[in-house]
Amino acid sequence: MTYLINYDTLTNLLNRNNLLEYLMELTNLSKEFSIYFIDLDNFKNINDTVGHNTGDEVLRIVSDRLTQLSSNNITVGRLGGDEFIIVEKENSDPESIIKLADKILNLLNKKIQINRYSFNLKASIGISHYPKHSKDIFTLLKYADISMYKGKQDGGNIAKIFSKDMVEEIELENKLITALDNNEFEVYYQPIYKVKQEKVVGAEALIRWIRNDEIISPIKFIPLAKKIEK
Repeated sequence: MTYLINYDTLTNLLNRNNLLEYLMELTNLSKEFSIYFIDLDNFKNINDTVGHNTGDEVLRIVSDRLTQLSSNNITVGRLGGDEFIIVEKENSDPESIIKLADKILNLLNKKIQINRYSFNLKASIGISHYPKHSKDIFTLLKYADISMYKGKQDGGNIAKIFSKDMVEEIELENKLITALDNNEFEVYYQPIYKVKQEKVVGAEALIRWIRNDEIISPIKFIPLAKKIEK
């Protein structure tokens, strides 16, 4: 029962419960640490095409590869599904953090052969740091998750360190999804004037997003709209 409470039965890694206790312990000791939130790209396709048994075997191989990084300062766990967590103590240098993230990606990118199936794995990694980004572990996990999601948006198989603008972008994206239903867009027509003919010959349509009496710049929302459309 103790084992089931603390460890993931598929991979033998620390489970969510044990990881949270470990993170709380580090914060109580005021230890600096970074969270690497790892999510396999397109893992659902493996389960859908070759079955969950093969998918489980892939997860076991991934956990074995990540365990190679374990040390006094590096702890590996699994949140669930295809989500893994690495916690690195006493490292606040961005270059060193990215260096470890690249090492993780290199380990995961190696081909996996299971019976007649061959897989080229990719993963997205989101990174948050205590205490720089937050002193609350649930907020840190959320920030690491947001960073990982941003990496997937940018094509996947990449590591992203959390920054405040990521939260603003996600919040804006969520508002943008409902903006059309809420009639928050207005169209303005800018005349096109032909000087030689001294008359208006047409107009350019310009869209404006007005939310709660605030005009949101097209520079912010048009790139997001293009992403949502894709």
